[in-house]
Amino acid sequence: MADWKYKLRIKEPWQAAKRGEIDLQELARYIVTGLQRIAIHEPEDDDLQQIIDDFQAVDEQFTRDDFDDVMENLYNWGDCRLSVTWPAERLCWIETF
Repeated sequence: MADWKYKLRIKEPWQAAKRGEIDLQELARYIVTGLQRIAIHEPEDDDLQQIIDDFQAVDEQFTRDDFDDVMENLYNWGDCRLSVTWPAERLCWIETF
């Protein structure tokens, strides 16, 4: 099991989106809010800023596949390994369930 430098807890809005209670745009706003809190501590992280920009671009023309592509980038960013020791430290846990 990895140790995580940050945790992005988006379980509640994620589940609300799955139930159709909120749309992708609202879910993206929740994610951006959480990522901006992390970005304060990672001001030089261009990859994180690009992910924030991508979520901010989510509009009514975004398809579920488009949104999934942005989420994949988020998961890949979060899974970055920060150490080689055991247990490995990774960048960010993304809690969706």
